[in-house]
Amino acid sequence: VDSFTYQAHDGTTGSAAVLVNLLVTAADDVPTLDQPAAITMVWTDAPRTVTLTGISAGGNEPGPVTVTALSSTPGIAAVSPVTYGGGATASFTVTPTIGRQGSATITVAVSDGTQSVT
Repeated sequence: VDSFTYQAHDGTTGSAAVLVNLLVTAADDVPTLDQPAAITMVWTDAPRTVTLTGISAGGNEPGPVTVTALSSTPGIAAVSPVTYGGGATASFTVTPTIGRQGSATITVAVSDGTQSVT
């Protein structure tokens, strides 16, 4: 909170002093996440760990944030829960299903509880 007073004056008389109070509140910045690289897998591949970087609550906000990853087609590419202990990195594992082929989109989201980015 800050304040200041001002007074208008026309050269002859002045107005009464006016007190102005300012209250500046923090903006809720959007969390951040670096775009992960696309991966291509075949069903015979071993599970692959994907590392996420650039995670933050946004701006200079301290957090906390949650990080999630979901597969659009878990029968083709299953996704483990995200391992995240704070900081700017996290990881999850993608496991292709043996004998299945097709495509799956993995959606990663970072949320600060009020806003999220995918």
